[in-house]
Amino acid sequence: MNKLYAKGFDGLSIVAKTIMDLNPMSEWIIEVKKKTKSRSVNQNSLYWEHVTTIGNHFGSFKEDAHQDLMQHLTKATHEKVNPITGKTESAWSLKKMPKDQMSDYMTKLIIWANGEGIFLRCPEEQQRRD
Repeated sequence: MNKLYAKGFDGLSIVAKTIMDLNPMSEWIIEVKKKTKSRSVNQNSLYWEHVTTIGNHFGSFKEDAHQDLMQHLTKATHEKVNPITGKTESAWSLKKMPKDQMSDYMTKLIIWANGEGIFLRCPEEQQRRD
């Protein structure tokens, strides 16, 4: 599968030419999606601050709290094969989460934590601090 990235008129022209050069006798699936910005450094910093606070509250490592929170608050993002059992399992990752989705996830995290009696700083407080 070829991925093409385009920005501006020239980039879009290259994509259009590539499409026009495809064999019209074959069937093609063409996906077009807008590139989104990944989460910001500030979001990442605040997230790990929150995960550390939650982990400390429950007496667990931040990495374990991170995995537990993703599984509790988000849908699986992909599947992976367990190298020990050979079974396909659901897996979670925030690495490629766009900035707006990360904001939604952080809001869910803060609301959930408040319900557990853990009070976390809001993202607006992080922005004022920076």
